[in-house]
Formats: sequence, structure tokens, C-alpha cells
Amino acid sequence: RGLRCCLRPVRPKRSLAMALLKRASRSLMSGGAVPRKVKIDSRRWRGYHWQSSAITPDLEFSVELTDVYEDLKPFSPQLKRYGGRVYLPFVKNNAGPQILEASQRLLDLGCQPVPHLTVRRLGGMDSVQLLLEQWYQVGVRDVFLIGGDVDAPLGKLHSSMQVLEAGVLQASGFHRVGMAFHPEGNPLDPDHAATFHAKLSWMHTASTSDVYFVSQPCLSSAQVNTRLEALSPSIGNTEMWIGLAGPATVKRLVKFAKLCGVSTSFRLLQSNGLEIAAQALNITPITSEHLVDEIYNKRFHVFAVGGMGATLEWIDEMQQSRARQMELCEGKEHRVKAGL
Repeated sequence: RGLRCCLRPVRPKRSLAMALLKRASRSLMSGGAVPRKVKIDSRRWRGYHWQSSAITPDLEFSVELTDVYEDLKPFSPQLKRYGGRVYLPFVKNNAGPQILEASQRLLDLGCQPVPHLTVRRLGGMDSVQLLLEQWYQVGVRDVFLIGGDVDAPLGKLHSSMQVLEAGVLQASGFHRVGMAFHPEGNPLDPDHAATFHAKLSWMHTASTSDVYFVSQPCLSSAQVNTRLEALSPSIGNTEMWIGLAGPATVKRLVKFAKLCGVSTSFRLLQSNGLEIAAQALNITPITSEHLVDEIYNKRFHVFAVGGMGATLEWIDEMQQSRARQMELCEGKEHRVKAGL
């Protein structure tokens, strides 16, 4: 026995770092606390396509590229299986030609491109109208309108409401419009709740438009559920898509946060020293699967931070796992009814 103790392998030095990294990454993905299950009251959400069971298979997904140059041809069957909606970010002031080219490639694959119309990166309403006309000509019919995480607007446009009120979307033929909402707050808009209600007011008056909302990557299921509950009377059956970061290493998450301006939630990464640890260690990707179980809404917008292949594989595995759990539950319910 003593010999066995002496010959016991020495724990690698990086084990402590790995343990701290794992603990901090769990804290990151839960908005600062260790993830825990959320008890869901199905009676409160029965009228709004929200499901009470954590294993209901009827999830809906859209995906967003982090690199508009990524080759999506190998993934077109999987994309079309989930509706084929692919969002194209407008992360640079001169991204118009790249967005147009990526939209054409997606249309050729039978997918539905949803380009970002980031108003603070555009010089004026003429630039907005030109982009909309170009997108419409190649076959784009859905646009995601946002202000954009830009400190200094390129021109006179500083709010998505300016574009909505000008009527250029309908004039250019776009009747399906997505807009942003921030259940966990928006550091660039302290009055984000009033901004969201202004969008709702426009939605109720613009009867010719099909309006939906998409959130930034969320990290706290409790905050999201609380916000959705508060908005329930005013949003009715409006499509609400909850943003999730797809599977990625901490290093990729940090890079994504810096690129897209997701500052509030992702500061936790750097404050825990995870960026340095991620560069030093070969770690497995972090996922947001627990948020899918805990958030009431079952429409999710996944940011392909770790690449489209890893993102779609993660969605497939999650769907298959939920389907297997559903079969087990149905089998158990059948045995109970049969008195077995």
C-alpha cells in the first residue's frame, strides 16, 4: 500500500490552472454565477410558443457568421435543415461589397442571407438606400437593422429609428425587418428600454412589415427570462430570438467580443485572467447548452464564434440529445399509464 502511494503519478502542474479555468468559464456562461437549473411555470407561458419542458425538440435556430469570407458550401445541407437563415455582420465601414458578395453566395446555395444594416457605419440615408437596392436586386428579402456598437457615427445617422421613420425599408421592397433588443442591457444606450418600446410602437403602426427581434449573445438565463416576462404583454406573438455564443475557446470568445463590441458580459473573461490562460492551455470549447434548457423562449440565434462547422455540429448534437431524452420520457410515460 505504501509503495502504491509512493508510485502514484504526480498531478500535472497545469491541473490547478485547468480547474480555475473551468470554474471561471462556467461563471462566464452563466453571467457571473455557477449555472443552475431554472424552474419553469408552464402556465405562465402557454400562449406564446414558449415551452416548459427542457427537452422539447421543437427548437428553432438561425446562425450568424463572424467571418463573411467563410466557405459555407460544405455546410449548406445542415443550414437548410435549420431554415437556412444566415446573418452577415457589418463590422467595418466599407463592408458593403463583401456583404453583397456573401449574400449572393448564400442565395446560390439555397440559403437566406440576412445582412446587417448598421446605420452608424453608413454616411447617410443615400448610402442606406443604395445598399438596400443592391441587396434587393440580388434576391435578399430580409434585413437586420441595428445602430451598431460604434463610438463615433460615420455620418448623420446615429439610430436605427431614423431609418425606420424615413420609410426607406418599405420603399426598397423590404417587408421583413429584424431589430435588436438587449435583455441584459446595452452599455452604449443607457435608455435601451425606451429605445425598444419606440421600436415596438413603430412595429404596431407599420402594418405592412413583418418585424422580429434578435438579442446580443446572452449569458444569464435569469435576466433573459425576467425581461421576456416583463415584455410579454407588449410583444404578443412577435418573434423573439435569443442570442447565444456557439462553441468556442475562450480565446475565440475574447476576439469575438472585441470585434463586435459585446463589452458588458465579456469583461468577465478578462477580469478572471482567462485570456492569458486560454493562450497557455489547450482547452476544450465552452458551450451555451445549459442556457437552451433554462431560457423560456425556444428560438435561438447562434453566433458561429468557433466557425460554422463546429456550430452546426453542436446544434445537431443538441437536437439529437433532446430527441433521445424525449423518447425516454415518452417511454416512461407509456409504462406508467400501462401500470408497468
